[in-house]
Amino acid sequence: MADTELTLSREAEVYRALANTNVRIPKLHAVAPGGVALLVERAAGTHDLANLTIDERTAVFDDFIDAIADLHNFDHASLDLPSYRRPTGAIEHATNEIDLWGGILDARARRSWSFIHFARRVLRECAPGNVERTVLCHGDIGPGNFMHFQNRVSAILDWEFSHIGDPMDDLAWWVFRGHEFTGNCGDLESQLRRWSARTGLPVDKRRIEYYKAFVMFRWFVSIAPIIDHGGTAMDRSVHYSLVPVLGIRLAQALAGLLGVGLPPCDLLPVDQHGTAGEIIDVLQQDLNEVVAPDVHGNEGRRRLAGSAIFFDHIRTSDCIGKFAYEESL
Repeated sequence: MADTELTLSREAEVYRALANTNVRIPKLHAVAPGGVALLVERAAGTHDLANLTIDERTAVFDDFIDAIADLHNFDHASLDLPSYRRPTGAIEHATNEIDLWGGILDARARRSWSFIHFARRVLRECAPGNVERTVLCHGDIGPGNFMHFQNRVSAILDWEFSHIGDPMDDLAWWVFRGHEFTGNCGDLESQLRRWSARTGLPVDKRRIEYYKAFVMFRWFVSIAPIIDHGGTAMDRSVHYSLVPVLGIRLAQALAGLLGVGLPPCDLLPVDQHGTAGEIIDVLQQDLNEVVAPDVHGNEGRRRLAGSAIFFDHIRTSDCIGKFAYEESL
């Protein structure tokens, strides 16, 4: 997000504004000259959820929902956030963010990325015209973006996407990241009821569906410049694997917003292979049987999982290309 509106200096504003409140945010100690780095306190505990028992996970997730509800209960108008766009009407809760992220797409992406531009148009066309409460949204709610200690959330992290908007936006992040993309994050319906009871606000599932599409749009805008401009191998390998996944999910989400029924996708014949199929099979077998057993670190396993996704995508693309060519003859 270099050279965009989403700077570290802007993020520092929310740390200062929420200091000494009941919102669980680490204390900001210093901002480097030019806003190139932030120094914040080390929060207690860990972000890792893997070693928790079912009861411990339930307690942590319930407390996380309470922490998000407390954020949404806070009076955003009292916060000193000079760099934040503030909606003046219901529709601007969405369109302010469309303008911000659309501007990032225009400024940072090099390729045409026509599907992302299409999604941008659909999101503007379908922007919700109602909102019960304007709140400060965290803007990236999900596993890994909070710390927990003794079954309590000690701090919410990663505020760079925070904005003034619709609380359904944050709930959509949790639904998508915590339940549909990652999974194993508890009982969603119970969590939504808990949030509603604590905030006194209704859960609008139609708006959540809208903002779920918006979440995927933001992800696409985030990964497009990384793919276009280069960067570390980790970033590029992981983000390349997200393109086909988000491409399918976002297309389905946009179709739902537009009320368009998608035709069923016929499965390709299992024996249908293109020219690259055998090579991909051998490479994937090596990864699964030789490389994977020797990988013990979390980052290595994450890279392998991303490679497996993209190998499947390449194999299917190769198969479809050959199938489509033969069908046209």
